[in-house]
Amino acid sequence: AEYPLTELVFDDMNKKFGINRREGVIGYYLDRCNGMERTSLKDLLNYHYKQAHLRKIKKPSIPRAYHQAFWALFKFDDSVLLRAEKMKVDAGLRLLPHNDGTPIREGNKKKTAPYVGLHHRHGDGSIPGILSSLKGGSERGTDRTSILKCYHNFRRHFKYQAAYLASDSLDIKKKMKEQDETIHYPPEVNIFHVDLSTRKKVGDPSMNGSDIHQGVLDTWGEIAVLVDSECLVMSRSLFSFLAYYIRGESKCSVFVGNCNDKTVTQKINKYNVDPLMAVQK
Repeated sequence: AEYPLTELVFDDMNKKFGINRREGVIGYYLDRCNGMERTSLKDLLNYHYKQAHLRKIKKPSIPRAYHQAFWALFKFDDSVLLRAEKMKVDAGLRLLPHNDGTPIREGNKKKTAPYVGLHHRHGDGSIPGILSSLKGGSERGTDRTSILKCYHNFRRHFKYQAAYLASDSLDIKKKMKEQDETIHYPPEVNIFHVDLSTRKKVGDPSMNGSDIHQGVLDTWGEIAVLVDSECLVMSRSLFSFLAYYIRGESKCSVFVGNCNDKTVTQKINKYNVDPLMAVQK
């Protein structure tokens, strides 16, 4: 957007309006890009411009497209990488002596003690500062028993000795740790929603810049920890699907909704669907 920030808002991701050209506009706010009544990836793929392009190539892989787009446009900066490593240490995940400190980069694998990455979604309303009555906050919550069962399935087949748990609920973290001592999480981490925590009428728009910075840093730090896991167990959340896309579809990953002996033993499970549709089933 232009600087100073413009006050113009074009809600191009609203299904009712559609995406239009904005020729001559220097900068503007794009309203919320995901969620209810937003244009989904499926909608974008069905646009006639995209269909014309798809006819020229083979059917694309949605996870591969996200993966390639992320690594082409972004990277984890040093502050995120350092935070991710500190989270592992604070969680009690012991690094192997020969760990060379190589950061998370496309195409390389860190030499760390193997751990399973777990993500549990309790609901947006469980995040400090967000209205507990928020519509849609808990309907995509994940049963912690299902997460534990999936993790234990991995342990039974591959003898993993540890898991890192990311969750939007500290209470759930404590309960899952009580059920299984091999589950780890750092004692101090900001549970922050990059979309809702500072939004008017939902979160706290008066939150100071320092708290926002730390919240965003911790959010990306935990994503990096999940990306670096030996195997990833995903919940009904775009948070864990983002980690799945960044790490790549050829890595060990399983969606908790279809975690069973077959998907666990084959390790590599590809979810070539619109992520919004996957988490809302």
